[in-house]
Amino acid sequence: MEDLKADIVNIDISILSLDSRQEKAKTLLTNLLKVQNDKTILIKDYISSIRSTRFVSTRAAIEDITSSGKLEILKNDAIKSAILKFYTHQDNLLTVITDNYNQLSQHIFDYITYTDFGLHEVPLYKEVFGEELQQLLKSTEWQKDPSSNLFINVKDHMNMTVIICEREKALLREMKESANQLKDLLESYCISND
Repeated sequence: MEDLKADIVNIDISILSLDSRQEKAKTLLTNLLKVQNDKTILIKDYISSIRSTRFVSTRAAIEDITSSGKLEILKNDAIKSAILKFYTHQDNLLTVITDNYNQLSQHIFDYITYTDFGLHEVPLYKEVFGEELQQLLKSTEWQKDPSSNLFINVKDHMNMTVIICEREKALLREMKESANQLKDLLESYCISND
């Protein structure tokens, strides 16, 4: 029961993080399409547009129950079935989320030339590189040329980020609904057996 409650809280945290990521991607995409002279307008939102808090299931209890054979002790077949169905469904949803995330993340490595993009100019990393490296690592002005490959790829990536974030939030809401249903079922079972 505690694992389910923790999962519900973690799902909410992940959805809020995805909302923020999606907004940053939309801001970056909007600013990109307005063709900026100053690349820092785009770069400041880049890291936030590709990162979010990923949901990780709290599975200690179910793994203990299934691996130890304790699930067989549970006499109520409806409860046993609901638990197994929930975790199977959760695994399937997490596989879809992970596959989508991996495909989108791989896209970054396929298109980006980090120096040309100006990754070293991202506020989060600027200090790490220091003044001398900042001067030596010259980025290009790709953001001024809508026909450049980097411009097109960043545009496509942000476009897909907005879509993938929406899909992931929908899957997490579905998972949360299933977790709440199982939690309610378990609570009613525990109350009726007190």
